[in-house]
Amino acid sequence: MSVTVVCPKCGKVMVIHGGSVDKCSYCNETFPTDLSRSATSELACQSAPRPLFLTLGMICSGLWGIAASILLILAPFDIASYSINDAPVSGAEFLRRAGVNFGFVALLCLAVSYGIWREQLWARPAMLFFWAGIGVTIVLPALNGTSTLDVVSLVFCAVTSGVAAWYLYGNAKVRAYYRRWKTNTVKTSPRSAEPLLVPPA
Repeated sequence: MSVTVVCPKCGKVMVIHGGSVDKCSYCNETFPTDLSRSATSELACQSAPRPLFLTLGMICSGLWGIAASILLILAPFDIASYSINDAPVSGAEFLRRAGVNFGFVALLCLAVSYGIWREQLWARPAMLFFWAGIGVTIVLPALNGTSTLDVVSLVFCAVTSGVAAWYLYGNAKVRAYYRRWKTNTVKTSPRSAEPLLVPPA
């Protein structure tokens, strides 16, 4: 973990890997309070580990996405067991009636797992989109008349979506974890005496 800081007095560029960020190592000038605080905060954010439930979500989403993809691949050959609304159906029938929705959820799970693993910022809204997508897969069949509306599942989906939204955007540890990947640049030049903090690429 490191931050790159430009001294507002001498204009020298420093790469700071840890410790206190209070003065320039070239001209010994004390940094402005805002620069010191920003650099220290950036280093703290970079050290934030991945929260436990994000790791569990990455593993579960990846495993479910892989398993669902395998089931879709096997469906035309009618090798595995398939059902819709607890009623057994053939693989071909499953593909015809639920293949698109099932495939959408499988791809979304794989994308979420990959995004968390690679620490991508888009993974956080993608996780909320996943729960919204589950809600859509519950409502659409009822609107199309292919099944009855599962109210219990819809309520469960709404509750879990709310909990997920709070955890992803309200939990302090999760916010600190994602903040380390956001661009946080304060522009400056040596003449303006405004500090420059450049986060690592």
